[in-house]
Amino acid sequence: MTARPETPSLVPTNKVCTKCGRTLPLSKFCRCTRNKDGLQRWCKDCQNEASRNRQKAKEKTASRQTAVHQSDGRNPELAKFKPVQLIDELRARGYRGTLTYTYEITL
Repeated sequence: MTARPETPSLVPTNKVCTKCGRTLPLSKFCRCTRNKDGLQRWCKDCQNEASRNRQKAKEKTASRQTAVHQSDGRNPELAKFKPVQLIDELRARGYRGTLTYTYEITL
């Protein structure tokens, strides 16, 4: 009786990260049931880096918005305008999009 040659396992042990291009063990990838292999496309290091970058961008945006508004949430320069004048002023400044105007009455 002759021994059969050993065949390599068909189950992969490594995967290539699509962001950084490194070949890493499967333990370096988070699970994702939507993908065929059940793993994320990016490695954990790349996922963490992207998450930190998103958080920094979010904080930067929040600090910019805080700098524009006073502590009560109003821009004093634009508070001088009546609603119709405000819309015209914003258009003149090049603003585009949706304006939500809240009228506050204190009794």
